[in-house]
Amino acid sequence: MKQSLRVSVLGIAALLASAAMMPQWVVGGETDGKGCTTQITSCPAETITVTAESLNSQGTPCGYEVPDLRDEVIVDFCGEEFFSCIEQMPAPGTVVGIGDTVITLLAYQCDDFGMPAFGDPDSCTNDETCSLITGSCMTTLTVEPPAPELTCGEEFDPINVDQGCLVTVPDITGEVTVEACMGVTYTVIQSPPAGASIFPQFGNELQITVSLEEFPDVSCNAFIRVLPIAECPTSDKLIAQGPDDCTAELPDYCDAYLQDCLVDAVTEARGFNKGFFELICEQSPAPGTMLDIGTTDVTLTISECFLDFPGEQRSGQEECFVIDEYTCTFPVTVNAPTPELICDDFITTLDPVVLEDDCLFTVPDVTGEVMVDACEGAEFELVQFPEAGSQIEISSTSLIIEVYLDGEEVRPCLIEIPFNPVQSCPDSPQEIEYDENCEATIPDLTGELDIMDCCEEFIGKGVEQPGPGYGNYFCGEIRITQIPEAGGALTEPTEVSLIVERCYVFQEELLQRGLDEGDGCDLLDSCTVMLIPVDNTPPTFTCPDDLAVNADENCMGVVPDVTGVVDASDNCTASADLTVTQDPAAGTVIGLGTTLFTVTVTDAAGNSESCTVMVELLENGCMDEPPAPDEPGDEEPGAPQPVPGCDSDNPSLNLLFSLLFHSPVCGATCPLMLTLTLCGISALRLRKRRRNR
Repeated sequence: MKQSLRVSVLGIAALLASAAMMPQWVVGGETDGKGCTTQITSCPAETITVTAESLNSQGTPCGYEVPDLRDEVIVDFCGEEFFSCIEQMPAPGTVVGIGDTVITLLAYQCDDFGMPAFGDPDSCTNDETCSLITGSCMTTLTVEPPAPELTCGEEFDPINVDQGCLVTVPDITGEVTVEACMGVTYTVIQSPPAGASIFPQFGNELQITVSLEEFPDVSCNAFIRVLPIAECPTSDKLIAQGPDDCTAELPDYCDAYLQDCLVDAVTEARGFNKGFFELICEQSPAPGTMLDIGTTDVTLTISECFLDFPGEQRSGQEECFVIDEYTCTFPVTVNAPTPELICDDFITTLDPVVLEDDCLFTVPDVTGEVMVDACEGAEFELVQFPEAGSQIEISSTSLIIEVYLDGEEVRPCLIEIPFNPVQSCPDSPQEIEYDENCEATIPDLTGELDIMDCCEEFIGKGVEQPGPGYGNYFCGEIRITQIPEAGGALTEPTEVSLIVERCYVFQEELLQRGLDEGDGCDLLDSCTVMLIPVDNTPPTFTCPDDLAVNADENCMGVVPDVTGVVDASDNCTASADLTVTQDPAAGTVIGLGTTLFTVTVTDAAGNSESCTVMVELLENGCMDEPPAPDEPGDEEPGAPQPVPGCDSDNPSLNLLFSLLFHSPVCGATCPLMLTLTLCGISALRLRKRRRNR
């Protein structure tokens, strides 16, 4: 921006009078040939210090408008009249920020034909009638920030006292308002400091002074109301007395909540006389109430009561009013006590388990073996290690499983599962046969036990037990004892026991097992086998010879009795006690020809031996026919009758009939002697063969 002014002779004189005050930093002009130099003879002050304006709390930059310094520039034209043009940069009115800004002032000499018509009103260089005068003015404008403004405000949350009637000073530095220019740094501090525990200076009011550390003169005071009550609990937790009594006694919260030390201060603040005013606290449910497991809301009510005389005891008839602001409600939770594990013994041993051939064992769920003493509704989880369902390769005599309460530090219960190396016992009952002398011997049954021992000796004997998941790591040796011993006489049914033990013969093994010196054994299993002596040997005897008996006149006969002639013996039954039978029985009627019957000898054990005897019933003339009568119808009694099947005209047919029925009867009435002869020979041969049997 430029400014034009007309300098008179008087003005030049004035400039000359002040030439001695020219700043040293101003550069002079050139001589015009008359012995006079056109020059700037006076400039504004070298430094101008101002305070910024436009203070606000939104962080807008604070600034200052550059002043117009052109009037402070004086030019000496050697007594002649000229128009002059002063140019200022930055232009007047320009807003600059906090800090230093250099202002430059330039002067131009113009002709005296009147005011120049400048094309640019803010520039002196667009007119050809003006020329720059050598030299310039430079001034430093220093803009300083204004002091911040601090406002404490009036609304603060009331604070509570503790049981010692002290208050903890809150931090309110974040709740005050500071208005400062952008770039201005400051630190908000307070007195008393936050966290200090003090007695309220004004009874029911706490004063806090807030200031700026960099600007000590800037401060404000905050007043915070102090309540005569402690801070309302957010919650409380109680533990029930135990599994036998799952309740908890409700404590008295009023003693810690209402602070009588501030009653007088509260009285004065409320405009009452001291001693005529009393605060009381009532709790619901009342102190001492037994609460069940769960959550109960507890309410503390503060009332103000007016007394007739100062300091008198309350009669219960006073006029009281509930102060709603002081009412406090919070939840009280009664938790179940820590459940207790009930372990019968230090280690509970379960029934032995038989392992598979690969010595792998699937860990069972044994949490059901442990009892938990807990209140009804108490939540807990039983866990075990090793986990149920996991597979473990067994190399010890037993597996110890820890059962404990998840998340609770209580002693676990130990469950031991011993492993039985006996895969199977011998079959029972077993029959032992008497020998030929009717004697039996108890056999050795130990070899019939199916034993598989997965235990493996640990290399380092005497070291501590590896811990849960392992059992005894001394394997000892498997010892099998049979009672009664093998080789004894077996005369009656006898029960034989097989005792399977793991025996420890080394001193360190005995100490580990807690056994006395000497052989110590742990019983693993036992088997019982019933041995029954039995007689499976049948009697021996000589079979009677085949017999031939004559038929009676009716061509019939009976089976003879041969039991009396049987000579039999047995290994266990006396001969006299043997039973001899025959089938068909003696006296059974038989016809002509041969009949087979069986002779059987049975001993007292039911063993029997049999043989077959052949009896032949001979014709003995029973088939002879009486003489034929002379005429038909005149037959006499006893006369021979025709034999069925015989044909006197067909000897060959007669022979075939005789051969088929094994009897020589077919030739009795046949005229051909050849038929009779052949039939007889055939019958004799058949009889001889049967006897040879």
